[in-house]
Amino acid sequence: MVKLQGDNIHLGTLERADCKKIWEDTEYNFSQLTEPFIVGRSSANADGWFDDIQKQQGNTHIRLGICHLGLERISASTQENNIGSQRVLEKCGFTLEGRERKARYFAGKRHDRLICGLLAEEFLEGAKQ
Repeated sequence: MVKLQGDNIHLGTLERADCKKIWEDTEYNFSQLTEPFIVGRSSANADGWFDDIQKQQGNTHIRLGICHLGLERISASTQENNIGSQRVLEKCGFTLEGRERKARYFAGKRHDRLICGLLAEEFLEGAKQ
C-alpha cells in the first residue's frame, strides 16, 4: 500500500471503502442519463471493481493519484459545484480549458464538468517562482 501524507493532504492507493463511495456517488440515474451507460456501474459492483484493481496493482497497473515524472501534460476535471477542488487546481497552476455541460450526475443532480490542464512548461515555470 502506498501512502503520502502532508499537512493538508493524504494520497494513497484506493481502499475497498473508497471504491464503494466513488460508485455510490456516481451511480446513474437511469431515467436521466448524462453519460454513456456502462453495464456494471453500480454500488453493488464496487467490490468487484476493487478486486480488479487489486489483481492489477503492481502487476500490470499501479493505481495512484498524481505523478509529474516525465509527463508533457496533466488533465484534471472537477464538478462545477466543487469549489475547493477548483481552488486546488488553480493553486497548482492548472488552466480551465473547457466545460462539459451537465456531463456528471452526482447526488441526484446534473452538474457541469470543468476540464483543466497543466503543461510541463507551465509547471516548471511556476516552480521557479
